[in-house]
Amino acid sequence: MNLREKLEYLMKQRNLTKADLSRETGIPYTTIDGILKRNDFEKIKLSTLFPLKDYFNVTLDYLMLDEITDVNYGKSRGFEVNYEEM
Repeated sequence: MNLREKLEYLMKQRNLTKADLSRETGIPYTTIDGILKRNDFEKIKLSTLFPLKDYFNVTLDYLMLDEITDVNYGKSRGFEVNYEEM
């Protein structure tokens, strides 16, 4: 899955339109529209990726690496370190 496909998937899960996503993340509508219309993501800016990863609670690796398809990739759920372990 590439960035476009992942973004489409994440938007569908939350029932979001491009306008909704733009409003929620502060990313210009034209930028989101551009991502959803192309397959070349080498020049996408971090200033676009960070709001997306934060909004959808995913990692940058998940967004940018085609081979990573698990939405929970890189998250540490329920992981705790006690004082002695630190």
